[in-house]
Amino acid sequence: TSGSKSWGIDGSIADGETLTVDTRRGVQTVTDEAGDSQWARVTPNSNLWALEPNSNAVTVAMTATDSGSYIEVAYTPRYLTAF
Repeated sequence: TSGSKSWGIDGSIADGETLTVDTRRGVQTVTDEAGDSQWARVTPNSNLWALEPNSNAVTVAMTATDSGSYIEVAYTPRYLTAF
């Protein structure tokens, strides 16, 4: 799709905490390592979009980080999933 889309997480992510953001169509969840919903932490006006076929340009950024902070991005191509 065209246009700029973005989403964010409000507040801090504690040491050892993991948030998983799933942007699949019809799913769109934000959960912690225990599987509990963290949807309330998604910033207002966020748009958790699904990746489009072919190439996608995605920019990832964090603020107020330290040497232990990191982002991991993973995806499953749709041809490897069942509907």
